[in-house]
Amino acid sequence: MMSDLQTNIDKETCSFRKIDIRKSRSFLEDLSNEVLMEIFDYLNGFDVFDAFSTLNDRFHHLICSCMLLKIRLSSSYSSTVRNRSWRVIFPHRHRVISLCLPDRLSYQSISRFGTIDSSFTYLQCLTLNNIPSKNLESLLINLISVPRLISLKMTLQNDINDHFNLYQFVFRLPFLKYVHVTCHRSEIRFSFSIPPNEQFTRLEHLILNHRCSVSELFTLFSSTPFLRRVTCEHLYGPSSTSTKLILSNLRSMSFGHCHLDFDGFETFMTCLSANLQCLRVTTTENSTYLDAHRWEQFFSKFFPSLHQFYFRSEEKIRHRFMLRSHYHHLHQFTSHFWIERQWLLEILIDATSEFSASIVFQIEPWKAKKRWHQVYEHIRQEKFSQTCSTQWLSDIPYATNIHLILNQRTNQAFEKPQDNHLLIYKFESIFSLVPVTHLEVTFRRMFLQTLLRLLGQLPNLHSLKLSCQLLLQMDCLSDQDKEMIQLVKMNNRISSISLMELTEFQQIQFLLDLFPYLEYLQIDLTKQIDFEHFLQAILKRNPQDPSRFSALCLYVNQDNDQVIEQLRTIIDQHRLLNTYLLQRLDKDNLYLRWN
Repeated sequence: MMSDLQTNIDKETCSFRKIDIRKSRSFLEDLSNEVLMEIFDYLNGFDVFDAFSTLNDRFHHLICSCMLLKIRLSSSYSSTVRNRSWRVIFPHRHRVISLCLPDRLSYQSISRFGTIDSSFTYLQCLTLNNIPSKNLESLLINLISVPRLISLKMTLQNDINDHFNLYQFVFRLPFLKYVHVTCHRSEIRFSFSIPPNEQFTRLEHLILNHRCSVSELFTLFSSTPFLRRVTCEHLYGPSSTSTKLILSNLRSMSFGHCHLDFDGFETFMTCLSANLQCLRVTTTENSTYLDAHRWEQFFSKFFPSLHQFYFRSEEKIRHRFMLRSHYHHLHQFTSHFWIERQWLLEILIDATSEFSASIVFQIEPWKAKKRWHQVYEHIRQEKFSQTCSTQWLSDIPYATNIHLILNQRTNQAFEKPQDNHLLIYKFESIFSLVPVTHLEVTFRRMFLQTLLRLLGQLPNLHSLKLSCQLLLQMDCLSDQDKEMIQLVKMNNRISSISLMELTEFQQIQFLLDLFPYLEYLQIDLTKQIDFEHFLQAILKRNPQDPSRFSALCLYVNQDNDQVIEQLRTIIDQHRLLNTYLLQRLDKDNLYLRWN
């Protein structure tokens, strides 16, 4: 009897548990319409329609009556899926807000059911990839009647006809504000003639990812008085033009591959009257652009309101590196003009190939890119409050800085220091021409002798980032090597170091001793480092030690507060620090400061 009663109780308990579990669960149907619409907005409209429209009456009404559809067909769809998608979507074309046709087959499948025309009453964004050239003209003509189309992105097939007057059709679209055209045929030449009665368009953002001459660009500019941003990926000459254009709304210009010399570029730009605020220029093998004084005159006279300047010039080094005449003027990029605007020069020497190398000179605003040493520079200036600001990058003071980045990640096995010296020997003639203040080295392996030689060539360094395995070989050091260690230790003023590839504590300890002015160290704790031993060794310092070392950035690669507590426990139990600040900078980095 007692066992039967217990059985009944167990059954009832189990039943109640099932009910409780059912009540504690969250179901998609429990979400509000507003939340569902927000979720669906991140998904492909066809997938939403196909998966949920027949689920129940509520979802059917929500998707078929209220939701605007973003349709992104995939090139991986089978022909059956493509045809089914248009049988589903075309009856609801009046609620399609964006549409992407990724290939020729997608266009052919839609053509069986109709055309993209005025019936797409809410269509705002259209992407067309590899539409057959024979169909492109009629398609663009039909788009004239689409009442809300503001964005058009096209990738043209290689069979596009030479001198096809693409932009004459594009500029007829009455509401367009954004146009992006890509053509991979480098020899293609479009016709840019615009009839006088169709002269103006309300276009604001134009991206030309194809070959374009200066005169052709001016033809387009004459029809786009409202243009605010323009990108031309391949700009060619000739640059002679007598036209003076007023583009009062133009704020940003970008040239991905500028094939003009500086004379031609200057002639072209001075024919524009615009309140330009951002300029991007990329050139290759063109030394005429590496004239800081000429840039200063150009900006001061014609574009005094320019706030952002991005420049990149690449030169190939196929055999022996030769010091070119224009390198002697690189120091001009540290004049008051460039410091005041906070435009930073970086020199990148890339020797990843065993047969050729390149040297890249680039200029960009100081705040344009997050640099590893900036967090400490900001904290040091702002005295780092208890709450770490997420805006630390935007307030960093600028100084006279030139960054040098050495990159050599070949598979070549270096057996002796002389092998590792080759890159340094090859380029060291340029080191004395500019006051390099920040150095980044990306090698597979680096011998200590190579590092010492490099540091001896760069006396102005403030920060050093090593992304390599450092080979100390202390037992093999010559008397000359030991003397060089003492000279580097005595003369360097490096205050910030990043050691993201080192795994042996001996390497880290040696470098800490090598830089007596060190204040800030960034290190990777995921590299199998015993960080308890590491913390004890670097924080248990003699009170008489004059070291300024007072901050650590620890890369932990995990968003886990247990790591913070573990570090606190180590510091407190071993009494490593009396007062300190330990907190998370972002998902992967912890910041520890003392003194």
